[in-house]
Amino acid sequence: MWLAATMVIDAVIGPLQERMVEEMIRNATDMPPEVRQWLELTGDRASAPIRLAAGFLFQLVAGVAFAPVGGLLAVVFFGRRA
Repeated sequence: MWLAATMVIDAVIGPLQERMVEEMIRNATDMPPEVRQWLELTGDRASAPIRLAAGFLFQLVAGVAFAPVGGLLAVVFFGRRA
């Protein structure tokens, strides 16, 4: 579900993000070269599949790690009283 929603949002917001990054790069005169390079990479749509895959894997690992903790807390707080 996360992957599908992110792909749709990225398709809608992507062009706006690219224009915003281009405008920031054009208007910033005293920007360090490292920051300029990072912003250019951020605005590049070619890295979108890599970002989506990395985000999906992060969500998968975080979900596997935190879902049992959430279940245990729910039992502690809302479990049936004896």
